[in-house]
Amino acid sequence: MSAAAPPNTWRDGGVTYLYSSFIDFKMRELNGIHTHRWPAARRSGMPQWLLWLLLSAVPGLLCGCRQKELVYPASAMIGIEVVFDWSYAPEAAPDGMSLVFFPEGDDGRVWRYELAGHDGGEIEIPAGRYRMMAFNNDTKYIMYSGTSRMGSYKAYTEESAPVVWPEAVRDSFPDLLACKGYHSPDPLYCATAEDVTVELCSVTYSPGRPDCDSSEAETKKCGRHVLRCFPAPRTSKYTCILRNVTDIDGFRRGYYVLSGLSPSELIAYDILSPSEGEYMFIASRGGTEITGSTYAFGSSAGLSAHQYLYFIAVMADGSVAAYCRDVSAQIENSPDKRNVIIIIDGIDLPDVAPGDDDNPDTSFDVAVQDWETVIINHVVTL
Repeated sequence: MSAAAPPNTWRDGGVTYLYSSFIDFKMRELNGIHTHRWPAARRSGMPQWLLWLLLSAVPGLLCGCRQKELVYPASAMIGIEVVFDWSYAPEAAPDGMSLVFFPEGDDGRVWRYELAGHDGGEIEIPAGRYRMMAFNNDTKYIMYSGTSRMGSYKAYTEESAPVVWPEAVRDSFPDLLACKGYHSPDPLYCATAEDVTVELCSVTYSPGRPDCDSSEAETKKCGRHVLRCFPAPRTSKYTCILRNVTDIDGFRRGYYVLSGLSPSELIAYDILSPSEGEYMFIASRGGTEITGSTYAFGSSAGLSAHQYLYFIAVMADGSVAAYCRDVSAQIENSPDKRNVIIIIDGIDLPDVAPGDDDNPDTSFDVAVQDWETVIINHVVTL
């Protein structure tokens, strides 16, 4: 009689085979290779049902060890409190402000926010490095182009319909014909900040102060995520005053035309365009003076050496008188380039009867923001 097979082995044709493991044993038993039960010497250990339970849990344990996808703080939206400091334009109170963040480099999304009022507000923006620009968004006549980059962001006004001047004006005032008419811009204010670094715990930036060169700007770091901006004027106000006007009682209404002004500018860096234009605005009587004012981006950076002020007076009898004065020196020597006052002393209007104020003559009128044909029959060069 052949000897019994040792534990963990089985006999087949006189050959003794060793089980490599309990799993191998069970697999062979299930496949009918070995029909004997586990040797008695092994049955006193761990129960078979518990072993099977542990083995069935192994694949699940292996699958559960996978790591979750990491979310880096740099991609999170970070809240920033924007504060507008109007120290450089204390008279300003716009109804709203636009805030634009340009990412460093040519790639990346431009983030724009609209804030109500002029005090500031809360925004959310991804962490990163930016250049920032803010300007009031309550303007009516100003338009924008080149908005994909901060350095090319241009504010401009559209060209007005041309004035058809009579022959007498063309012969006397040739400079007036060389200019193009544009709509007057609204008051515009702008603030900038360079090297804006938005991080999870802080905001670092160089505030763009008008009285400080960008290379000298102090870097501010605020752990509360506060960005302080300093808006400053980007348009200038031009006020024209005619003093000691004789025969003013016959004056009905009038218009000023100021030449040599720029119709656009790069607002981030306050750079005027080299093109030239003229702006027409209403002249109103006040006592013995006739005054009027308009806004413009500034005196043109072009090649023109002179700026002229034209005054067009409509009299009570329907006649029209035109006057011209070179005001280049007054504009150039103005102590405040953002508030230019032009004064002309002594002007004689045509001697006409005052007329009936209840039935004013309306045979001549000009739409200031859309010029119409002007007929002038009285020309004077001051």
